[in-house]
Amino acid sequence: MEEMIEFEIDVLKLYSYGMLMRMNIKLGKSVVLFEELKECYRVTGLLKMAAQVEKTLIIVNENIDNVKLVMTSKESDALESFKFGMEPLSKN
Repeated sequence: MEEMIEFEIDVLKLYSYGMLMRMNIKLGKSVVLFEELKECYRVTGLLKMAAQVEKTLIIVNENIDNVKLVMTSKESDALESFKFGMEPLSKN
């Protein structure tokens, strides 16, 4: 099983809000699949594989948190810009 990488917030800031939203949805779906896979491994006695999947799930959940953090930041920037009657700081 390939190892999941942890997303860097500075890199996520380069993505548009829509791309972040799609990424968040896909990561959420992958959590469900990984949970099912982990349970299958656990039931069949493949505990090392289940532990590997659990490590991946931890990273996926951290990535979801990072994506949500950047989305919130982009929402805040947009609201702040509209509050002052300016163009949004970021068109993303």
